[in-house]
Amino acid sequence: MKKLISVALALLLFVSCAMAETVDLSRLTFSELTALQSRIASEIISRPEWKSVTIPAGCWRIGEDIPAGAYSMESADGLSVSIIVWGKTKDDYITNGGCIYNYPLYEKGDIIGKIVLENGWLLDIRYSIILRPAKTLIF
Repeated sequence: MKKLISVALALLLFVSCAMAETVDLSRLTFSELTALQSRIASEIISRPEWKSVTIPAGCWRIGEDIPAGAYSMESADGLSVSIIVWGKTKDDYITNGGCIYNYPLYEKGDIIGKIVLENGWLLDIRYSIILRPAKTLIF
């Protein structure tokens, strides 16, 4: 009888652990899901396992499409590419922060060792780039 009760309790514990792993995302609102997505992306890039990601050409909002932080950048295809970061609005040189950065990468092997991207800024690239954790200096 004790063995039967022990087995039943063990099965109940196993079932409850298995059920705890399932997350019901259908109850979250759209804004809660996007906030969760942003938090997950930020956590992923904070892990030592994260090495790099290729960002395709386009205009990407920091904090929504790309987590804010310090990065290293290089051309993904070895092509000449300009890395342009805008304050709030693309091609707005006067208001909303204007043009924050305009870095050219001329040839294969050119690297931006560290660039800090803040929430709300726009990253504007015409060709794919590779985004990595920022280079660190060792003295």
